[in-house]
Amino acid sequence: MVVRTSLAGLVNLIQDVDNAKRWVYSTERIVMIKRDEAKGSFVIRALIDIPWPLTDRDVIVAGQVAQDPRTLAVTINSRALNSPEHPPEEGYVRMPQMEGIWLFRPLGNEMVEVTMYGHADPGGHIPSGVVNMMIEMTPRKTLEGMRRMLPDARYQRTPVAEIREPAK
Repeated sequence: MVVRTSLAGLVNLIQDVDNAKRWVYSTERIVMIKRDEAKGSFVIRALIDIPWPLTDRDVIVAGQVAQDPRTLAVTINSRALNSPEHPPEEGYVRMPQMEGIWLFRPLGNEMVEVTMYGHADPGGHIPSGVVNMMIEMTPRKTLEGMRRMLPDARYQRTPVAEIREPAK
């Protein structure tokens, strides 16, 4: 999708775990475990709402924010961590594998192309019909939620030290 926004606005929205439930499809809660702003890295726990009667999922995700110094494109790479340091939340099935990429590519005139890639193994047994529904709904509903949240001043007016904006 293409949106009118700053790069910092997008990064701020992604890092606002307290409001993730309001826009990330099927997300019950995201908790920040560790964040190193200087390195652009983070570790989160995401609790995923799976349709009843199936069991909800949990995943520990390590992420890295990086900006291409030439194009100013911002990439957020993430992957599941499976370590005994972070056992599954009680009552949830641990997702054994998840990889995701957000790509924010400035187009000029404050327009940014937003691309979302992802792959996950939800773990346990989920009927193919539910998996297919989630594959179709998650990107569309998440991008719609992102578009709805981005104009909020808390995202647009807060600079991110490690992110350079294109010249106006």
